[in-house]
Amino acid sequence: MKVQRIDQANDIGRDLLVDLIEESGYTGEVIALQVKSGTKYKRSDGYAIPCSGKDAAFWRDTTVPIFGVVYDDELNALFWVNLSEWATDPYHPEPPTAVAVSSRQPLTGATLDGFLAAARCYLAAERRSIFGLLAGGERDQLNAVADCFALGRRAPAPLLTLRQSLTDLSPAAKVAAVDVLGMCAGHGDVIWNATNWIESDVQARVRESFHWSYDELVVLLSLPDPEEWHRGGRGQSVAALVAARWNDNRRLLEEIGRREELQAAWPALMLLVTYTDRGALAIFERVVNRSHSLPSEPVVVELHAILRDGQTPSLF
Repeated sequence: MKVQRIDQANDIGRDLLVDLIEESGYTGEVIALQVKSGTKYKRSDGYAIPCSGKDAAFWRDTTVPIFGVVYDDELNALFWVNLSEWATDPYHPEPPTAVAVSSRQPLTGATLDGFLAAARCYLAAERRSIFGLLAGGERDQLNAVADCFALGRRAPAPLLTLRQSLTDLSPAAKVAAVDVLGMCAGHGDVIWNATNWIESDVQARVRESFHWSYDELVVLLSLPDPEEWHRGGRGQSVAALVAARWNDNRRLLEEIGRREELQAAWPALMLLVTYTDRGALAIFERVVNRSHSLPSEPVVVELHAILRDGQTPSLF
């Protein structure tokens, strides 16, 4: 198996992601670990992981099964429990307060194969599609976006599902989806590290799907706040999603600039003049002269002056 630590800034109940591996290579199977350490988790008959009803719902609904691991520092020993399996048991107490972790389930070099076999058996029995993208509330969708990222690092299907579901998500889940998909867009300013990598061939396959409908582009352009349109901001991720298949999306951007309100029309116009090598002034005039929201805006007047002076403006 291969273990990946999750950045604590993005931690929502997972400390580690574990890729399950056979001798032939990666299986595409992933589980998550929630790790606890300290005497407060020790009980007279073993160990326990405290939980709430919200924790139990998360463990039950996540598409990446979560296993709990408790470290006993006095024994220098690890013990495990399948939290997702526990959460799906209709006989666990309501409201739940803790999950028992048996001292008869140690995690050692000698028992590792048994643990991995149990994990794979559970995955085979409980494999689920990422229904949370289209069902449930905002929290369910945010969990599903995180699961798409976890499952999509080596296989494009979960990320392609996320791309197809983008406009059906809640506002917060749309933002999270753009952050994830933006890592496949190739804008060059993603700081890759051990917590956010995606295989390059997966990125390329997902980029092929970045031809957007008119309505999808309006959603994307309207998503960042005005102050997020800067290098390293969410606006740059949106720009990269649009520019990845520029020839497919350019004509629709002109139409958005003419028809939509300022929140979508202004970034559409700026993307057009930023990514156009020649004739930016002609495109500006073609769009703005037929727009109902752009002509009187001070930033548009300023942009017109910059273009007439022969300067090259940039959104970033």
